[in-house]
Amino acid sequence: MRIGSAIAHVMAGKMDGAGEALQPVLQLPDELRLATLAARLARELTPLLDDRHPLALRDHVREYCLGSTKMWQIPSG
Repeated sequence: MRIGSAIAHVMAGKMDGAGEALQPVLQLPDELRLATLAARLARELTPLLDDRHPLALRDHVREYCLGSTKMWQIPSG
């Protein structure tokens, strides 16, 4: 839900709204991060963030995606 909201804010040019929507997700400690969320951020949000967007937001998203090798995988099925 928050990632979708952030994508909508980025597409509307509202970077503050995107940052606010993602803040709770991006602040999760490594051991609570989900690989599925990192994959969605990388697949759907990262391509929208280019040089026109704040470096801090791009860096936070990149850090989350690279984050930790300890990310939890949601079992399929």
